[in-house]
Amino acid sequence: MELTLALAPCSQKCVQAEFSLGASPRPRYGFRYVRNGKGKVVGYEVNEPEMVTVRRIIGMLADGRSLYAVQTTLEAEGVKAPQGGDRWHRPTVKDIVREDSYLPHPPEELAALVSEGLMSEEVFSGLDPGRPYGISYYGRTRSSYVSTRSKRRKVEAVPRGQWVAIPLDLSGSGLEREQVERARASIADNRATARVGDRFWELSRGFLFCAECGRAMAADARRERGRG
Repeated sequence: MELTLALAPCSQKCVQAEFSLGASPRPRYGFRYVRNGKGKVVGYEVNEPEMVTVRRIIGMLADGRSLYAVQTTLEAEGVKAPQGGDRWHRPTVKDIVREDSYLPHPPEELAALVSEGLMSEEVFSGLDPGRPYGISYYGRTRSSYVSTRSKRRKVEAVPRGQWVAIPLDLSGSGLEREQVERARASIADNRATARVGDRFWELSRGFLFCAECGRAMAADARRERGRG
């Protein structure tokens, strides 16, 4: 299964998007590069060994498992993380579920991207309406040096109207839209635990009272050095 994006004829933005496919050191998790006879990257195709893990993550969350449960299960089984390490981080798991590259899009959603100006008519007309497509967005952020004298870079969000929607053929991936949507709904209200550090927190008035004197009580949470 090969996906040729054929982006070059449409616009300068699409040419940049096609070039970006092979610009990163590795393809998106669950996919591998498709190259033409000259070795040029022309698209993505499903990488089944990694896509199995993507399906497991989505399936576990869709069944009501927690991010922590997914993390510990993958680590206990020795499944390599996207960067090749042994540790899975919960933000990584969450990002996989929220990534539109793994969400099959119906034709009407793809047509809406054309109307929005994020996908060209040429690219859309070349898609097979009988196949499921995920969407990888190019140009969501831009980075620049903080100053001419600094090597530090800052990353800024780019307005949605400047993104480019790149369709990814999900044929053979085994991904189902309903399951992805259930997995997303299960973590929709998930929030990272606040880091208290050495800050002082006062409870709302009338929330907790001392049993001896009846006065309102306050909390003082601190993190000890070396112990966390």
